[in-house]
Amino acid sequence: MDPHLVCIGGEDHRLRIPFLLSLRKKGFRLTAISSDDVTAFSRHGIPHHRIEFDRFAIGGAQLRSVRGLMAETRPDIIQSFDTKPNLLTPSAVRGQVPVVRTINGLGWTFSLLEPQALALRPVFCSLQWLASLWTAATVFQNRNDRAFFEHWWLTRKGTARLIVATFC
Repeated sequence: MDPHLVCIGGEDHRLRIPFLLSLRKKGFRLTAISSDDVTAFSRHGIPHHRIEFDRFAIGGAQLRSVRGLMAETRPDIIQSFDTKPNLLTPSAVRGQVPVVRTINGLGWTFSLLEPQALALRPVFCSLQWLASLWTAATVFQNRNDRAFFEHWWLTRKGTARLIVATFC
């Protein structure tokens, strides 16, 4: 069996190509979706669909784009990376396909003290809670983010995993 894994991420998704290649060696059929350049993926024979993520907008058009790409690619499992894909993907598939969202950090919303960032924090939390309803598992890159999500109930009980990776 060769389960089809769709990995969806942002503008630096090409940095995950070694991860994708290791999954392919384990028998996964892969498709990448991102706002990154297709060239790096095609060099490695990884099918890639480009999608634009507007960092400052969440709207129906982006949700419909993700939903359309999921219908087109027909994944058996989805792994999302980065804030926008982590919010849109579970909402787009609504439990029809297992989604593993990977929290790489909380982004500028929590690292800046500008009024726009402060105003968006409750929105971020509400959307993360909503996305958790349709998420099979949440993987965290660091302990502080996991503690934050668990404290504010932004992940369903028993679905949070901490994976601390060291990169050379």
